Parts: sequence; C-alpha cells; structure tokens
Amino acid sequence: GLLKPLPRMASQVLKRNLDRLARVLDPVPVATQLYSDSLITQEVWDEARELGPAYTRNLKVLDALGKAVLINERAFDRFLDNLRGEQTYLPYVMELEAQLAQAREKAGVKPKTADVPGARRRDDAVDDATLMSIARDVGPKWEEMGVVLGADVRALRNEVPSDGAKGEHMKAFYMLQLCRHRHAEAFTYDKIAAALEDVGLKSCARKHCFTIR
Repeated sequence: GLLKPLPRMASQVLKRNLDRLARVLDPVPVATQLYSDSLITQEVWDEARELGPAYTRNLKVLDALGKAVLINERAFDRFLDNLRGEQTYLPYVMELEAQLAQAREKAGVKPKTADVPGARRRDDAVDDATLMSIARDVGPKWEEMGVVLGADVRALRNEVPSDGAKGEHMKAFYMLQLCRHRHAEAFTYDKIAAALEDVGLKSCARKHCFTIR
C-alpha cells in the first residue's frame, strides 16, 4: 500500500507543473517565503539568488521544494498558501489543488478523519470562541502546530509573554488568529483538523472540527 500517499502525489503534481510555474512565479518573494518556512535551505536560497534569469532561479527553488514535499506532508499545502496571497497566482493554486484532489481520488486515498463514525466536518465560520477552545487543548503544542500552518512562530515566541499553561494557550490562540487572518476563507475546519492530526491531536480535531449526526 501507499505509506505516505499525499507527499508522493503532491510531488508528482508539482513536477508536472514545474516548467509553467518556473515561468510565471516571481522568484524573489517566493524563494524568500520558502526559505522562511524552512522548505528550502540557506544554500539553495543563496545559489538561486546568484542565477541569472528568473526562470532558472525558479527551477532551482522548485526542484528543492519537490524534495521537501516528499519528506514533509504539509510542505505542499504551505507552498500553496504562500501563492494564495497573490491574486495573480490564484488560478494556478486552484488548478494545483484540483490536480491533487483528482490524484487522491484516483488512488482511493480518503481524508484522515473520514473514519469518524457518524461525523461530518463543520462548514461554519471559524470564530474566536472556537479558536480559544482549540487553543486550550493545543497548549504547549502551539509552536509545532504553527509550523504546520505556516505561522511565524518565532515572532509569537518573543512577542507573547510566557505565563505557564495560560501563556501557552494564549500563544496558541494568537497563532490561530494570525493564521485565520492570513488564510482568510481558506482557513477552514478542514485545514485546522489536518494540522491538529499532524501534531498528534486527533481527538482534539474530532472534538472541535466535527459535528456528530
């Protein structure tokens, strides 16, 4: 069977679109964001900046990203989130997501939480009250979850005072708020549930992101 189907499929989707993406992306902000998200190394970032045409620089960066996607299940999602912030790239984001969904469906890969008996994923707006409830359960895992969601955890670590358990859940709350602001309508319970499961909080995902029929 497929042990890690999502990274493999995401890497294949990225590879199929490599040439086109290399031609349309603005290499500087994309490479900078990928580096800050630890999806490419300092060495790749430096080498890419020294290359001439934007197309060549992008090929270097995207090749490194493809390797990261194979290792990190959420790397592809974070890459798409980076692109989603620019209106110009939205058509490409939507097409890449559609290709990945088709690949998953063809391979018979179901969402992680599809096995929850009688459960239906919430589709209402993500409000502050729910974020606070999630934050209390996330607690000390806020930083790990923040990395999965692409948040700037270093800034939060320095800006939000530490005060025992209360400090941890407040950092989790602010991290979730920032992610909601950054991703806007794309910050759904589906995204939250996937991140919770990635950091080992599947019961928290079931508790907050699903309704039982």
